[in-house]
Amino acid sequence: MRTLTAMFDSRADAERARDRLSDVGISNDNVTILDQGSLGTAGTSATHQDRSLWEDIKALFTGDEHHYEEGLRRGAYLLTARVEDTDVDRAIDILDDDGAVDLDERTASWRDDGWTDDRRDTDALAHGGTASALAAGGLAGRESRADLGEPDETRIPIVEEHLRVGKREIARGGVRVRSYIVEEPVHESVRLREENVTIDRRPVSGDHVADAGDLLRERTIEVIETSEEAVIDKHAEVREEVVIGKTVGERVQQVDNTVRHTEVEVERLHGEEETGHGVDSAGHSLHRDDINRR
Repeated sequence: MRTLTAMFDSRADAERARDRLSDVGISNDNVTILDQGSLGTAGTSATHQDRSLWEDIKALFTGDEHHYEEGLRRGAYLLTARVEDTDVDRAIDILDDDGAVDLDERTASWRDDGWTDDRRDTDALAHGGTASALAAGGLAGRESRADLGEPDETRIPIVEEHLRVGKREIARGGVRVRSYIVEEPVHESVRLREENVTIDRRPVSGDHVADAGDLLRERTIEVIETSEEAVIDKHAEVREEVVIGKTVGERVQQVDNTVRHTEVEVERLHGEEETGHGVDSAGHSLHRDDINRR
C-alpha cells in the first residue's frame, strides 16, 4: 500500500477528488480529509481523534509536514489516501485533474508574503544546529534525525507499463428472415353435367286392344334427376427453401498503442546547494504536482 497526500483550496474540491477515487475502486475508508480543526489550534474545534489522525499522518512526511501544516492553518484541506501499488498512477492522475495545489509554488508565494519556516529553524536549533547549518538548508536537523535512528530515505518507484491485448465479442449486424402468408385469387374452369326429366304426352291412333288387363292397372314410376357440382381441394408442396447458416473466418488486426515507464535521473548537488530535501534542477521539491507519495 502507498499513501498519497494532496492539498486543496476548498472542501468541495477535496470531496470531489475523494468521490472520483471511490469510482475507481478506492474505498472511502482509506481516504481522509483534514482541515484546520485537525491541528487543534486556538479558535478551532477538533476532536481528539482528528488531532491524533493528524499526528499519525505527519509521521509519513519527510520534512514537509510544516508546509502542509501551514496550508491547513491558512484554510486549505489535506486529503490522504491509502492505495494499492497498482492504483498509484491512476490515483495521482485523478488528484491532478481535481485541482490539487502545487505546494512548491504555494510555499514560494507564502515566503514572498513574508512567511518564514520558523518550525524548521526551531527544530534544527533544538537538535544542535547552527545558523550556518540552517542557511545550508537544514542539514543539522537532518543529521539529528539520523542520530535518533529514524530512517531518512525517499523511495521513487520505477514503473513500467506492459501492453495486454485481449478480445471481446461485439454485435456488428446480422440478418432477420421472416416467413409470412400471401393470399392471391385463382380462377379455374370445370365442366359440370346436369340431368333434367322431361314429360311428353303423345297421341296414338286408337287401335283396339284385345286384352287390356295389363294396361288397366296402377303404377308409379320415379325418375331421378342428377347434376354435378364443383368440389374444391387443396394440397401443398415444397417448391423452394431458404437455408440460414453462418460462415466463420479469422483475420489478423494490428494493434498500435503506447506504454509508459518512468526513469530516474540522479544529479549530485555540491556545496551549499545540498539541502535536507531532494530537489530537482529547478530547485523544487521532488513531488509530482505536490502529491506526496510514500
